[in-house]
Amino acid sequence: MGKMGVATSTCIILLALSASAQAQTWSANLVGLSGNTARCDPGTAVTYTFTRAGNSFSGSNPTGKIFTITLPADGKVSHEFKSSSGARLLLTGSAQTRQLEIANVESKCKYMLAPK
Repeated sequence: MGKMGVATSTCIILLALSASAQAQTWSANLVGLSGNTARCDPGTAVTYTFTRAGNSFSGSNPTGKIFTITLPADGKVSHEFKSSSGARLLLTGSAQTRQLEIANVESKCKYMLAPK
């Protein structure tokens, strides 16, 4: 392969790597899961925003950033954090598929995060 072929191959590889590392950002609303009691109703709609860039995954709500973690290769998430009101929340699921759930550790209320 000549110099031009090597340069072209290198550009294609770099473009492919660059595209896979681009940030993906999406918003999701809490949806109560069956089995929750009336006390689990969040009252007002809560929207979370998630960003995945390479192996970095972060989440924020209207009050600001609440976490940034390093993802394993399979994109699985299991991360405990505190809400702006101080509640201990556990985020589980897959950042790759955007199938995520949040559970309140103390109250045991569970919510699906429905992407918008």
